[in-house]
Amino acid sequence: MYKFLFVDDEEIIRRGFRKKIPWAEAGFEFLEPCKNGREAVQRIAREHPDVVMTDICMPLIDGLEVAAYIADKFPEIIVIVLSGYDEFEYARAALRSHVTEYLLKPITSRELSALIEKLKTRLDETPARRAELQALGVHAGPQISDGKSEPFSGKESQTFAKTKLAEACDYIERNFAQKKLSVEEICRDLFISPSYLSRLLKRHLGKTFVNALTDIRIEKAKQMLSGSNMKISAVADAVGYSDPHYFSTIFKMVAGATPSEYRDAMVKPEQM
Repeated sequence: MYKFLFVDDEEIIRRGFRKKIPWAEAGFEFLEPCKNGREAVQRIAREHPDVVMTDICMPLIDGLEVAAYIADKFPEIIVIVLSGYDEFEYARAALRSHVTEYLLKPITSRELSALIEKLKTRLDETPARRAELQALGVHAGPQISDGKSEPFSGKESQTFAKTKLAEACDYIERNFAQKKLSVEEICRDLFISPSYLSRLLKRHLGKTFVNALTDIRIEKAKQMLSGSNMKISAVADAVGYSDPHYFSTIFKMVAGATPSEYRDAMVKPEQM
């Protein structure tokens, strides 16, 4: 059973949220809700929930600060942000920065049930990885030293990082042709923060997300140029570039030759 932590400074909302759906039947333990962000930060370090849903506007520490703390210390935790209509742009900024998804208040029981079902499916998708992490003591809580929580270390951190890096690389490999593919889209699917993914790519591949995506696109373009008679504009479109001229510029920067020059160099020796 997965742990769900709800954070809101209004008592009536905290009470009502518990009653919205049958949590145990949905596969979640509904932890005692937190009344502010400061309490949430302390509880997260001790109880290590699988999902945290937090309101944005709260005293002491707001919801975005909670999300930032989780992204830095516990990036494997799923974060959902709740916001009012007047906080829409604020919530969008949160989505780009740290959180998995945002919901507008008020949220209905049907909407919450659909979300919980989606989260449960996501959490169940990689049972082997979860079992391995649990065997390493991940859900026993983080190491505590001098009163400050620390992120996973040793095998726990390496296992989670390698898994997420592999998932991210596979996602890019499968979706490189999408013209508006973004790190935010990938992170929403993988339930990690953009900042965490950026650190993974830099640390393990020595690349930014844009570099990693560009390298795959240009490699695919090379295969198309040398193995078909596709027009340059068609190749550009097939690997995610809507502007052929921009594609040619990027291709030359990476491959050291224009698409036409590369094709000539690859094809002519075979014709001789």
